[in-house]
Amino acid sequence: MKLLNKIEAVICATIRLIVGVIVFFMVGINVLQVVTRYFVDKVITWIEDVSILSVLCIAALGVSYAWLKGEHLIMDITDELYPEKLKKALWIICQLVAVVAGVKLAQLGIYNAELNLGVKATGLRYDESLRYIPLIVCGVLLAVAAVINLAKEWVTHMNKEGNGGGEG
Repeated sequence: MKLLNKIEAVICATIRLIVGVIVFFMVGINVLQVVTRYFVDKVITWIEDVSILSVLCIAALGVSYAWLKGEHLIMDITDELYPEKLKKALWIICQLVAVVAGVKLAQLGIYNAELNLGVKATGLRYDESLRYIPLIVCGVLLAVAAVINLAKEWVTHMNKEGNGGGEG
């Protein structure tokens, strides 16, 4: 369990650091955009392209972070309706669905990146396939997060069984 907790901590710290750097950078370039637009009467067109890519990256990283930490939006109506065993089974099913969804998201991202390879439609003239890298990252990290959640649950379950149902 210590190894799984350490892996989770490293992933979460890395995601927080990357998102923090992206947000800091976005604030800086958008302040620059406001200053140049209103005080110098010059629009820097590439800032919007970079901002869009930045938001895509933040969203992609945020999905996996929220899933790993269990901080995503949930419906807790089942807390009072279903027994613990059923809630646990539903949780496991959700984790398995997240693994499959993560793999499919990554596949979809790869497919679309290949489909848009060579297309240059933005002001910066970067390859449109770059827009799909966050989707690939999101899918991979979501699948990894769900696998970590399942592994932690399995270790907890095995510890309880090994201790005669006591605390693990």
